[in-house]
Amino acid sequence: MNIISAGILFACSLALSACNDQKSSAEQQTQSSAEQQEIAKYNAYVETANSLNTPFAKELSDYRQYREPDVISGNKLDNYSVASSLAVTNIREKLGKATALPFAMPEIDAPAKSFEEALKKFEPIDSELGNYADSKGYLSDGGKKARERNAAYVAALTDVANAEAAFLSGIEKRDELNTRTAFEKAAKDSQDYYRAGLILNAKQAVRLGDAVFETQGSKEAIEPFRASLDQVAAMADGWDRKVKEATPNGCTSMMGAINDFLALGRTVIQHAEHGDYVPRPDAPAWNLNNALQYDQGTFQLRFNAMIGIFNYPRC
Repeated sequence: MNIISAGILFACSLALSACNDQKSSAEQQTQSSAEQQEIAKYNAYVETANSLNTPFAKELSDYRQYREPDVISGNKLDNYSVASSLAVTNIREKLGKATALPFAMPEIDAPAKSFEEALKKFEPIDSELGNYADSKGYLSDGGKKARERNAAYVAALTDVANAEAAFLSGIEKRDELNTRTAFEKAAKDSQDYYRAGLILNAKQAVRLGDAVFETQGSKEAIEPFRASLDQVAAMADGWDRKVKEATPNGCTSMMGAINDFLALGRTVIQHAEHGDYVPRPDAPAWNLNNALQYDQGTFQLRFNAMIGIFNYPRC
């Protein structure tokens, strides 16, 4: 579920463009106000995305894999659960507040509104079945209500997951534009320049890493991924140098997260070149310790951790 990576996007604050001496004070204030509105709304959307601790796409996948087979089997249920009603309400309310903020963002506003509407429709049935699950009503009626409401629940949750994907895709497009704009506007050889360049190249590395995993480590996918990681490393070196110019001790925690991301990326290349991602159906050990699945999941987590520490720097 690559789109879920958008659930951990970095909240890039757009650099305010320098005032033109020929602009009037009123024009400058209008421009500054518009940019501040843009930043506030974008960051509200990012906060909403970051609140998706368990994406609804995963809720749907887990329900259909682990809960629905028992529900539709007709047997008595010993266990049952649905999506958290609290999480549903929390995301719906955040979406409502974000879409109400001034400044038009068509690529996010429309899918955000659709996501909010899908959650409104999903909320009643999720709350109903949530109470049923929490009170263990399935032990009383043998799972009768779960079976009766299953099709409606799955349909409503599918609509939510589809709307969520469109919302996250919209944020991802805007995030890419914001990051590239920040990189292009930043003064060369500055902290801001290297920071934006690092994030921009790291996002590209994640996409190219997906290609390595999807092709089970093909040679054609490895080289672009390697080059992208090298670009991340170059930007990281520049950022670290500029930080140490301002603070001699640098920022060990942030560099640690960057190095962890780079280290695993290079381990991915090593595993791919060794053929560790090629399935071996006749090898039980490969099925128990699937290097491809482990590295793919861990690489995404390392990226998320790096972005998270840039969102909330500790130095």
